[in-house]
Amino acid sequence: MIRIIIIFINTFLLAFLTVGCSKPPPRVSTSFNKSPDIDNVPYLLPACFNEKKKKDLVIQVSDVGADKVSKESCDIISTADQDNKAFNLRWSSGNKNIAQVTVSAKYIFSGKKEDSDIPKYRKSTALLSSFEAFGLELEKLEYANCLNKGDAQEILAHTADVLPMRMDESLAFKYGFDAINRYVDLHPGMRLRIEHAAYQMVDPNASDFNAYVGRGVSYLQVIRRMDQLLGFEPFLASMAPMKYVGGQKKYRMISGAPDLALCEDPDSPPCETSKRYARLVFPNEFTISKELLKEKEPTPQKRVVLLLSNTRLELNNATTDIINNKWPGSTGTDTTSNNSAASSINPDVLSEYFNGRSLIIPEIIVYIQGQEHYVPLGTSLHDVLARYVDLLDHQKFIRAGKLNVELTRRIQTGLCSNPGYQKHRLRLEPHSVVTASGLSQWDLPLYKGDDLRW
Repeated sequence: MIRIIIIFINTFLLAFLTVGCSKPPPRVSTSFNKSPDIDNVPYLLPACFNEKKKKDLVIQVSDVGADKVSKESCDIISTADQDNKAFNLRWSSGNKNIAQVTVSAKYIFSGKKEDSDIPKYRKSTALLSSFEAFGLELEKLEYANCLNKGDAQEILAHTADVLPMRMDESLAFKYGFDAINRYVDLHPGMRLRIEHAAYQMVDPNASDFNAYVGRGVSYLQVIRRMDQLLGFEPFLASMAPMKYVGGQKKYRMISGAPDLALCEDPDSPPCETSKRYARLVFPNEFTISKELLKEKEPTPQKRVVLLLSNTRLELNNATTDIINNKWPGSTGTDTTSNNSAASSINPDVLSEYFNGRSLIIPEIIVYIQGQEHYVPLGTSLHDVLARYVDLLDHQKFIRAGKLNVELTRRIQTGLCSNPGYQKHRLRLEPHSVVTASGLSQWDLPLYKGDDLRW
């Protein structure tokens, strides 16, 4: 009798799990390679997405929007002559706290990269450019009291989880990563690995006696408080702020963790080091020490710069300034000249920099065989597999069924019948195809919290 009951329970559980997992999972696909309009790049497809239906995507985002506010003037309508060409936002007629995001089918697989104005100096797909412009429009709705503080970020993150996207743009959608202009947005849960050399201000080419020696590593945790402001290190962020007594207010040098928690006026919170957004901008050169000594003031494009801002628009403008080798708010561009123009202070942006040859690597937590590991942002599937399996042979193992690779990712499932923030196993192609771009599914970048097993 007991055996019969056990068999019945096992059968019931198997049937329940089968039904629960019957929805199409998110997947990496190289099946679009023959289409001339997607640039021969693998795509990351969301859960419950049917690529054969050329229809607009409709994404429901619940529990957003300010109460007791008329939503008639709180819509976002995209047009072909604006930066946002693809994303619309309207409100559910039955529930004013459900936002309905519609993505135009015309731009979902318009994979060719074009010149982008948001931000400048980069090529991106129309979908990514529209997504970034959509983020700016969502932020405007917060200031118009259509959205509560933090709702814009919630809608944008939810939408990113449900979008079909080129695999080489997935980090741009998720983390604001720009490989061409060398910058990345910081998100709560990241850890910054700061690597510095013992003689980081010494020119390595000045003498044959210089060498790669004596380095140190520091770590800083990125957090987000309940007031939606970012901070560094929970302990520092929980204390009353300390006073900044430095002479330069336009930019500051970071010499340690306390510099990320100093305020001009600690008695008038919030502190200027506590902003909603943070971005690391990396230099286009690590110059020799002799050149640094000639500078009247630090040159942005020779150092890693941390930008802190309360608005996306100001963050993008500040990033453009740094790329143009001037500090945000500066009216002059030549920072090495004694005749450089006077600079004004932009109160919405704080610029801090790491001097010398310091290198800052954002890291995220992933799970490998059930164990927690910090890996650099940009780590791919094959980067992890290469630690344990010969890269030349792992494809053979997979085809023979000896290496069953499973990648589980917690994402929004806004296209499914029961949307929510759920774990899904990504479906990998049984026979990986290397596309004309040189990419395959094994180049898929990992997200924070990914669980990889085999």
